[in-house]
Amino acid sequence: MKNFNSHVAKLFGLAKPLKLFFFLLIFMAAYTTSSAHGVQTAWCWAPDGEHVRVYIEHWHGPGQDVDCGAGATINVSVAINGEAPITYNNIPFNEN
Repeated sequence: MKNFNSHVAKLFGLAKPLKLFFFLLIFMAAYTTSSAHGVQTAWCWAPDGEHVRVYIEHWHGPGQDVDCGAGATINVSVAINGEAPITYNNIPFNEN
């Protein structure tokens, strides 16, 4: 099958453009992955007991403007499939 695909690509003149496309795709994926980050993460089991919920918090700006000291809490609102959000208040905040 590999030889067939390479012959088809050469037949239509796609070998070099495909190599360039995949090189750029891998390059961009690596760059995107390396620049992504979260400030705080948390997880828990969903009420059904089969799924895991993951929360990733992220913000920009000076850290000193946000009081995240010991004993700080955050409020999280979760909306699923456009339904009314459920709010969880006073979740302990742990700065990593």
